[in-house]
Amino acid sequence: ARQRAKQELRTSKTAAQQAKVADHFYAQAQSAIRLAVTYRSGENHRTANIDTLCEAMLSTGISERAISQTRRLFTTADALRFAGKESKSDLPKAKSELEGILKAL
Repeated sequence: ARQRAKQELRTSKTAAQQAKVADHFYAQAQSAIRLAVTYRSGENHRTANIDTLCEAMLSTGISERAISQTRRLFTTADALRFAGKESKSDLPKAKSELEGILKAL
């Protein structure tokens, strides 16, 4: 299961970095983070909410900084998806933050 999570993580990470549209990027970024936590923790977090993810990240020794960046990324993604808000976020900056989060994981 961990190997499969690692393979899926590579796919999601690549898709996120190649995304040209914010909503596609954020969907892939959320998936990549969930898969990275699944891989690191050995527990299935593919559909976990942000609170569960942050708890798992904390228990596996992830830095507070990476956890707060993850929380911010998920908040932006949810606002974009559920509130239909236009994303004013800077996509290259968001991609860079995702890279940092995944390296921490």
